[in-house]
Parts: sequence; structure tokens; C-alpha cells
Amino acid sequence: MLVADELSSLPEGSQTQPADRYYRLDLPLKPRSPDVAYMVRRAERELEVKIGKFGRQHKKIIKDFIGRQNLSDEQIHIFKHIQNYMKHSKTAHLLEARQVGRLVAFSIVDLGSARYAFYQFNFRTAKIAVPGASDLLFNKMVQLTQSEGKQAINLGLGISPGIRRFKEKWGGEPFLAHNSVLIHRKPVVLGKLANKL
Repeated sequence: MLVADELSSLPEGSQTQPADRYYRLDLPLKPRSPDVAYMVRRAERELEVKIGKFGRQHKKIIKDFIGRQNLSDEQIHIFKHIQNYMKHSKTAHLLEARQVGRLVAFSIVDLGSARYAFYQFNFRTAKIAVPGASDLLFNKMVQLTQSEGKQAINLGLGISPGIRRFKEKWGGEPFLAHNSVLIHRKPVVLGKLANKL
């Protein structure tokens, strides 16, 4: 896979992926819209948010998410390895929202950069619907990031209209183009390669 802000002169047979953009949220956060503020307050009445540790319940939510979505092999690979990433990262934080002990949703943010945070993942269980759960987690992530003195949050790619709307309603703005292409190469037979040498 080749990723760049602009693609040209691609080899024959390349599969260009849909163009996207990275989103950024500058800090400190500007006042939220009344609708967003309401969703945060509503979720706060039902959920408790704290920094957690990746475990069996988080893995189950990811597994269920993979089963409900139409994902590429590359995306599935990333999601299946989140547990390993969390185990080895010293800068990634897991924020989880629970309702009377039951895990409803969680987000992962990385605070390793000196000036920026990177919003990586947000997952919700399909079994417990609490309106505003993702907004509440996002709000807590912003608070955590601001307390660390960061200047902005990289919100990642737009990915889909629904995800773009979520990021934009919080004030996220596109700042970098993202284009990617899959290039399939024929495997090299080592015997033929050796004969050429």
C-alpha cells in the first residue's frame, strides 16, 4: 500500500482507494453547541468514565464490531492487534464508559507527542444503547488532553459521513489530504532471480 497527499504515475493494476482527509481539533476547546452539551450531560447521568486497562470485555466489543462491519483485511488486522498495542504502549490511554459496572463504550487516545494527542479508536457495545456515550468519552478525552498541555488533537481520517459529522460537530477541521493505493506485485520466483544473476 502506498499513502501520500497526492498520487501520480501509478503502475498498471493499482487499486486507488477513496480519497480522505485527516481532521484536527485545536485546543483549548471552543464552547460546545447546545446539542453536544446536552448529549454529554445526558450520558453523564447514566455512565461513569475512567481510565481503564484493556481486557476481555474490550476485546469482545472489538470482535463484535468486526463481525458487524464490512472491513478490509488490513483494517481487521489493525483491530485484532489493539490489545497488543495497548500492552506495549507507554503513552496510549484507554477511557472507558461503564453503566453499573458494564462496559458500554471505550476510546483510545495517544499522548506521546509533545504538542499533540492522537485520537485513535472509539468502540461501543451493540448490546447497551446509551445516547451520548461517545460524546461523553470524547469530552473526557479533550479534558485529559488539555490537562497534559497539548495544543491540538489529531482526530484521524474522516472514514465515513457519520464519523466526519461526529468530528465536525466537535469542531474538528480537515487539515491534510490522504490518498492511498494498493499495488499488487507478482511474487518473484527465487530460482529465476538466481538465474539472472
